[in-house]
Amino acid sequence: MKPLFLTSLICMGTIIYLVNCGYCSSDKQNLPSVIFEIVDEAQPGTVIGNIPQTLWPDTSTSFSLILTTSSKFQRFNEYFSVTKNGTLIVEKLVDRDNVNEVCGPLDCCQAPLCWIDAFVMFLVDKTSSTASILSLDSFANNRPSARLLIRIVDVNDNPPRFLVDANDHAGFTISIQEGGKVSMETLPSAVDLDSIGNGILEYRLASVDPRQGGVDVFKLTYQKPIIPSSNSSLGGTEHDNGRKLWKPSSPILMQLRDLDYEKLEDRRFDLLVTAIDGGFPALTGTLSVTVNLIDINDNAPVFLNTNSSALNLLENTTYSPNPIHQFVATDADSDENAHISYSLSPLNDIRIFEKFSVDAVTGSLYLTSALDFEVYSERKLFVIVVASDRGSPRRSGTTTLTVVTQDVNDNLPTIIVQENVTVIEGMNYSKPVLRFYVKDEDLVSKDKVSCRAATYTPKDAEMVAGRALLRLQEVTTNAYFLFTSGIFDYEETPRASLEIVCIDNVTNIASFDGDQKVSETVIRITIAIGDANDNYPEFGFSEFVTRIPEHAITRTIVANLTARDADTGINARITYSLMKASVQTSGAHPACDVLEALRIDSVTGLITVADGFCLDRERTNEVSVFVVAEDGGGLSTSVKLRIKLTDINDNAPLFEGQSLFAIRENFPEGFTVGLIRFTDADQNGNAVIQLQLSANNTRQVLESFDLVPKDEGLKSSRSTKKGVVTGKNEVSAFLISLTSFDRELMESFAVEFVATDMGDPPLQTRKTVYVNVLDENDNAPVARFPLPGTTIGYHPKVHTNSPSGFEVCKLRATDPDKGENGTVIYDLQTHTNGSRYFSLDRHSGRLSTTWGRRRRSADFDSTPPTSGIYCLQVLIYDSGVRAIKVPWEFFVLVSPRSPLFDTVTSSPPELVESTEDLGNRTTMHQKMSQMTGVLSLFAVVILLVLIVSCVCMVRLAQRSKTKPQPPSPGAKENSSHATVFCPSSLGMVYTRSHMTLPESTVGGICTFSTMQPLKYGYGEQESWNLHSHEGDCSFLEAQERLLPTPSAKELYRPMQFESKMGNRACYSPMYPQFSL
Repeated sequence: MKPLFLTSLICMGTIIYLVNCGYCSSDKQNLPSVIFEIVDEAQPGTVIGNIPQTLWPDTSTSFSLILTTSSKFQRFNEYFSVTKNGTLIVEKLVDRDNVNEVCGPLDCCQAPLCWIDAFVMFLVDKTSSTASILSLDSFANNRPSARLLIRIVDVNDNPPRFLVDANDHAGFTISIQEGGKVSMETLPSAVDLDSIGNGILEYRLASVDPRQGGVDVFKLTYQKPIIPSSNSSLGGTEHDNGRKLWKPSSPILMQLRDLDYEKLEDRRFDLLVTAIDGGFPALTGTLSVTVNLIDINDNAPVFLNTNSSALNLLENTTYSPNPIHQFVATDADSDENAHISYSLSPLNDIRIFEKFSVDAVTGSLYLTSALDFEVYSERKLFVIVVASDRGSPRRSGTTTLTVVTQDVNDNLPTIIVQENVTVIEGMNYSKPVLRFYVKDEDLVSKDKVSCRAATYTPKDAEMVAGRALLRLQEVTTNAYFLFTSGIFDYEETPRASLEIVCIDNVTNIASFDGDQKVSETVIRITIAIGDANDNYPEFGFSEFVTRIPEHAITRTIVANLTARDADTGINARITYSLMKASVQTSGAHPACDVLEALRIDSVTGLITVADGFCLDRERTNEVSVFVVAEDGGGLSTSVKLRIKLTDINDNAPLFEGQSLFAIRENFPEGFTVGLIRFTDADQNGNAVIQLQLSANNTRQVLESFDLVPKDEGLKSSRSTKKGVVTGKNEVSAFLISLTSFDRELMESFAVEFVATDMGDPPLQTRKTVYVNVLDENDNAPVARFPLPGTTIGYHPKVHTNSPSGFEVCKLRATDPDKGENGTVIYDLQTHTNGSRYFSLDRHSGRLSTTWGRRRRSADFDSTPPTSGIYCLQVLIYDSGVRAIKVPWEFFVLVSPRSPLFDTVTSSPPELVESTEDLGNRTTMHQKMSQMTGVLSLFAVVILLVLIVSCVCMVRLAQRSKTKPQPPSPGAKENSSHATVFCPSSLGMVYTRSHMTLPESTVGGICTFSTMQPLKYGYGEQESWNLHSHEGDCSFLEAQERLLPTPSAKELYRPMQFESKMGNRACYSPMYPQFSL
């Protein structure tokens, strides 16, 4: 059959077939069909199948759009969706048993199967080959459309239910008379929302209490009318697997025997009625039935006209004082037994109590709430009314009225949008941007609604854009496409609207004014214009200048730069960032990145300080960055941000120059020691510097130095205050001496300067420089040991037979000068009687014997001297350029021959005479080894004697009643007494003594006084232990704790005293002033 309308529209690479075939039944039968099956309770997202692949599995045609419509099931697009490639997907839970939305509109609530019949139209890509299109046309009867059938298979998901009252209480009570004929009472029917195959199959009766024997007194009876099978027009039979199906009638409770009221067991029976459905597994529902035996009331009320036809009511009929129906019942009894009252039976559906009411006296039925034909459960209602008398016991009769709701054209046409494409500005579209179909809930309006674009003048900008750029096209009955006919600009209008006039061609038979008129509806369709990212963010300026203090604290606000974008959505969502300027200001901090110093909020554009350390005005006066605003589409704009840094007093004066100066001693006052220079990198008042000597300096420093400006006419100026020099950014001053210096009194000075700027608050720098006084050779050497004119040779004793090279002592002379000027040279003069017997080391001052040499020398005599005193004269002088020489004369006592040295040095005369014989050298070495052994033995004996003496002295000290307590560390020794431990047999005579030893101290502890303290500085008390060996005063040792200063430590060397029994004199070679 040829279609009534066929158009081929070719544009922009897509072939669109528009078909208008009237959607008649004969056309549907000739279309290719695709059948899918889903089960009850199919979940959203369930993939049902692919329509094109099922219809034409061998075709390579690509489909870009599929339109589906169903005139009978207008909610098709609410429950299902079709993707662009033709896949059918469940969008909403498919509940087959939903009367109002699924099985009601499909008229299959009790049918074994529910069928959805839909019409499918395809949109074919132009890129498909011609052969594929022809093949498709041959299958589709030259039409790219098909018939879609969806079969919904019922699932037994609803159990039977007994609804006996408005409160959903599954309980029912009946009363029967005693002595009457066998009673038959109709019981409520159970309801099962499933299909007839899964619906109620049978009823069963049981007794709640088996002892009552209820099943022996009553039985259930009901009819089982078989539903004949018939072939469905959609294919297949309505019976599953050829099984016979029936729908049981309402169950009837039949009395099996007479009951006697006088028997207590006959007065009440509790029964249980069970309804069983035909599902697998079967589901059940129960009803409690109570049977009460009552006394005789002969006649029950009887309704008249029970065979009347159904009552037809128009939907939307509202409450009226006039009843919609009159129930009439009669009772053959008299008096109270004939007094009838009417009521709605508890067997009614709950909706009956919501919609109707009955007058208890007159039996008038009233409509309390309007009926709606579009609610499928309200299209046919069954009202059960009970007429009861007042006899004892009371008897009742029931009747059922069928109320049929008639459709009224009371619904305006509406559109159901299947696809609404957002039109992106600046783009051409060849496909429809909106697909919709028209729906009218009224049954009388089915396929009688037509739509067109409104022709009146547009009211607003959206309507103007829609009138100019949108075009409506009808593709089939109640299905429409909306195409674009131009290019949109989102910034001009974000939406485009088109008003569509839909006309319901059914006259309004329910108009209140009695006129029959056509219903017309204006529907506004709006297309969203998608924003294209065709606008750059804009700041409104190309450069922004701001000022902040240098080293601003973190989170200090620098600027808040915001941009605007004419686009919307993500294209107008601006993200801010910072970018380095291509040419950065010179002098920027080398260790900093300007992007690390600043932080920008990517959303608000607020720029704050992240690290103020990098913002240093002294390195750069200005920092520049680019603020970049980028929208969500990738378009960006930048603006230059110039940040000028204002100065803060963050730099203290900085010392520049050397920290060590030198001046020669004895230079006259006014000598320039060096240049003192401070700088300040700040600006204005923060850079004004005052330089002066610190008050922390010692008085000697303040009296010895002063500052004078370097240049009065340049940057520095001498203040009226002495020693204060002022300058801006830089101050330079000369450090001059105010006196002449003696290095021997003060070798160096630590001079502290204070440089203070005039900032708020002021910053101060203290710097200490060191001035060393250079040495001049202005001091002569001084003989320290032995003192001039004194005699040495007592300890160690010098004997006439002392070996050659025996050390007499070490001369010690000092020179307070430094370096070469203080290095003393010892030169032994040859014109004295002792110069031939002694040799003197020029540098160390070691004085040693020379006699006994095996080889004769012109300068020295190898012949031993006789005992006696010999004079030596030494010339001492320093090593300076202009050396100062001082003569030094002292005496050496040579004692008589000592047997000890005779034992050690004795040897056969022939060894002495043959010293030049090389063959006898081995014998001489052996003798020397023997002498070494003897000396070692002698040293051991002396050590043992010393140990025994020490033990005895310790014991003696423990026995003493009083023990001298040393002064505490740090205390200065002021005592003029010392304690000397003397053996009782010791007698002494002192010469040149500064100390006096009382005679009474012989044999005990002696106390002697000095003319000056024996101790200088801080330390522990000294004690001198005088040891006696065979009448000789051998050692006097000073025990000490070393002091912190070298000068003090030098005074605490051991003092050695020596005594000779004949002269009874002791002498201190270390410190002559302490000689005893």
